[in-house]
Amino acid sequence: ANKSFLLLSPSLYLRYIFSPRLALAFNASIQRNDIDEQSFYEGFILNDYQHLSQGLINYQNGSHETIGLNLTYRNPMDALFSYLQTNMSWSKKPHSFNQTFWNDYIAYSFLPQSHFLRFWYLDGDISKGLDVLNSTISLNASYQSNATSIFQNSTRTHYTSSEWNIQSKLVTRFTE
Repeated sequence: ANKSFLLLSPSLYLRYIFSPRLALAFNASIQRNDIDEQSFYEGFILNDYQHLSQGLINYQNGSHETIGLNLTYRNPMDALFSYLQTNMSWSKKPHSFNQTFWNDYIAYSFLPQSHFLRFWYLDGDISKGLDVLNSTISLNASYQSNATSIFQNSTRTHYTSSEWNIQSKLVTRFTE
């Protein structure tokens, strides 16, 4: 049976310039996921000597939503530049991926339980030009967090991961 779908993916981008030095941007989007044609079949497929994949005939599709904020400051006369950016996204699917050990095989399949993923990202950078040796010094800090769940042997396991990254950099040019 053939089915037709209309997938709309609206997005919004707004930018407000407070002054020649300071600007704020906001973005948001909602995307509907296409049907995964690579898993749209019945039965099992032997991928290699150890892995089986089970398809799923399912016309439901999930969505991916994102919002973001970006603040920038630029002062070229003082050679000072900075930005702060944050993004948050959610991904929802009508079924979950499952991994099962079945005799000597690992079987990958789908369960009719919804799947949810949340991702958050924060990033900031500040840099300052220095007259000494035509150099620039900068500091960057970022943080990201993921929250989701996985299924193994039809048992759901929730997990969250977080990561911090801080780095500084000095760039020097020895030419005029």
